[in-house]
Order: sequence, then structure tokens, then C-alpha cells
Amino acid sequence: MSSLSSSSSSPSSSSPSSSSSPVEIAIIGGGLSGLSFLLTLLRSLPMQASSSVVRRSVDVRCYERDSSSSSRRSAGYGLTLSYAENGALDRLGVLEGCAREDCASRSHYVFDREGNIVKYYGNALKDRRTMKTGQRGNLRVPRASLREMLLKGIEKACEERGCKVDDVVKYGKDLVGLERGGGEAGPGSKVVASFADGTRTRPCDLLVAADGVNSRVVSLLGGLYDSPLPAPAPLRLDYFLAIGRSDCSHPLVTGGAYHTMGGEEG
Repeated sequence: MSSLSSSSSSPSSSSPSSSSSPVEIAIIGGGLSGLSFLLTLLRSLPMQASSSVVRRSVDVRCYERDSSSSSRRSAGYGLTLSYAENGALDRLGVLEGCAREDCASRSHYVFDREGNIVKYYGNALKDRRTMKTGQRGNLRVPRASLREMLLKGIEKACEERGCKVDDVVKYGKDLVGLERGGGEAGPGSKVVASFADGTRTRPCDLLVAADGVNSRVVSLLGGLYDSPLPAPAPLRLDYFLAIGRSDCSHPLVTGGAYHTMGGEEG
């Protein structure tokens, strides 16, 4: 991000010529990582007063295969996030929003496959004398809620910089191919991404693969080089955890609790 910041600030100190070309950035994937990258980049750019400089220095778009922002209703499992002032969520401007969406959990129980308690811990079980005033644990937030917060942050950042969110986040873009955008292959070569609807990106200076653990971007990159790059395979640890919300009523979940069911903690 430092190189992007320097490229966006240098034009303000020295008036660029009309022939200056913006840095073209394409983000493939409009999930949490792609939207977080986009929001961070937008917030690092000058405000609307220098919108012409923004357009000259950086041209960024995020391409998502979903047909719209609301088409993915469940958007995956819930998330456990750290409540940290000046942390990543705070810098993205969504920390307090996540705190409002938090599913309170003051105790954590781990069960084995037979339903026996293996261990338990959490603020509800701590000695109150050793706890700091106002101490807060982790946040448990639905993935869809966090995605909505990021999109609202992007919309606000676009308004402040004189652009429209519809021009920055493109939906219905299912990646089908990558090709060189001119020049020889290498660290400085540009890339063009093509989509199932027949559209293509402009030649990109930076292509961001934010399309998940089974990234199609990574699998297609090998075709751009004489020596194909093997796509990294995810490392299986054989531990599986699904996080969700429940309306069940039981003494163990009074005040909110977090359960790990059907296995042992790793």
C-alpha cells in the first residue's frame, strides 16, 4: 500500500501532464478481503477537492461474480473478530458497527463427540477482581453484516472523492481468462482479465486475487508464463469449525455462549 500512497500523493506536489496515465488496479472478488482492500485504497486517496488528481493517479475497480450486493444472502458462516482500538476493523471504520452486531458470548464450552464438556472458559467464568474495567472479548458477527458495512464505507468514500460506487464495484463478473496486456512477461507486465459476459478490464498494472482459497486468478496465472506456476493448494488441518447463531434457551448459554461441538479443540 505504501507504493500506492506515494503514487497518489506525488501528483499533488507536481502538476502531472495531461498525458499521465493512472495506475490501473483490478480486484477480482468482492468478498471481505476484496472489499477491505478497496476501502483501504479509497480512503488513502485525496478527497473530492482533488478528485482530478485521484482519477489521474489511480483507477481501481472491484469485480464480483454475484449478480448484486444482495444476491448472496447468507454469505457464509459467522466470524470471530478481535475488538481492538486502532486495529484493522477500526482503520476500516467498521469496528463500532461490528460491536453493535455482536452476538454476545461470555463463556466458551468445548464438547467431545459424546457431549461431555472437555473444557470451558470466558469472561463469565473469570474472577471479576482480575478483569480490567470495560474489558471486552472477541466479536461474533455475521459475514453478511460485515460485508454490508464495508460496502457502505466504500459508498461513502466514493461520495467524498467524487465518484460513484457503481463505477468502482462491478457485479456479474465471472472471471474466465487472463492474458498479457502488452509487453514482455515479467514483474512489470500488464494483465487483462476477461469475464463470462464478454467484458474485459483495461490492461492492469496490479491484479489483486481476492477470490477465495480456491482462487481462479491463481489457477489462470500459470498460462501467462513460459513456466506455469503451480496453484498453491490449501493446507488441510482436519479441524472444522462452523459458527452460527441460535435461539436455544439453556442454563449453559445464559448471557451468551460459544460452543464447539462434535470434536476436540486443536
